[in-house]
Amino acid sequence: IKFSKQITTLANTMTNSSSSTNGTILRYNFSMLSVLRILLFLPITIKSFSPSLRVLVRPNRRVSINRIAVFSATPEKKTESLKLTQKETVQKKSNWNRKQVIQRRNEDLQSTIRKCGNIRAVHDLCIEKKQYMIPFHVSTCWDRLSWLSSSYKELGTLKEDPALLTPVIALTIETCGKMNSRSLAITSQRLAQISSKSKIGSEVWKVIGSEVWNLLEKRAIEIKAFDSKDISNILWAFAKVRRKAPALFNHFASKATTQIDDFNSQDISNTLWSFATIGHQAPEVFDSAAGEAINKLDTFK
Repeated sequence: IKFSKQITTLANTMTNSSSSTNGTILRYNFSMLSVLRILLFLPITIKSFSPSLRVLVRPNRRVSINRIAVFSATPEKKTESLKLTQKETVQKKSNWNRKQVIQRRNEDLQSTIRKCGNIRAVHDLCIEKKQYMIPFHVSTCWDRLSWLSSSYKELGTLKEDPALLTPVIALTIETCGKMNSRSLAITSQRLAQISSKSKIGSEVWKVIGSEVWNLLEKRAIEIKAFDSKDISNILWAFAKVRRKAPALFNHFASKATTQIDDFNSQDISNTLWSFATIGHQAPEVFDSAAGEAINKLDTFK
């Protein structure tokens, strides 16, 4: 309405000023007056068109199909379509709220794992929250267990009762098939660190067994994308526990050769040490790593 009043006022002004004796100005004013009159009646014309044309006139506005159908529908169909639209809105809000709840729960569980003060607390948490554990929670559990086992007291507790690792091992077996490259690398590295501790190595190894390492190897071959840190950490983990995995080392040999430019000094050291420790023949890895090591010689300690 405001827009129409402004155009009307402008048109009247131009009409009053069209009494000029200059023919050019007179023709110009009448031309502009015609344009303004078209603009004045344009909203009314558009309003009488079909809903689909209104959507085309305003393409940036998102209008659902159900709402468009309401414009030309009977009262019964209007009510039915509005109910359907309201139902969709409620469903979207419900899904969004559910995602927020799950995200908040995962963050809280992650924080709780990191706050565990001893190995038994991690054991109890894995049993209590088993249904909520996802791959990155499992890798966080192994990360926390590795850090806790650096204490002589916790190391003694684990030596006395290696079965404390049973719940997290069960979760690892259950979630291994869904792990991404980072979760897999952290799990492999921390598990190797715990297994290789001299005072508890044999006892823990009996609990862990070979099933976990077989699953980790299988999952590592399935994942396509790895960064340099994850490659070197997984290779280091298998070499640390003297686990020969020819398929895994062949798989990472090709990846390491093609991604050697991304390796830093620590990644190069871990990768070459792993191949040498296992005794896996990969001359292409050593050749490419040697050239990259020369380029980054200043970064080595």
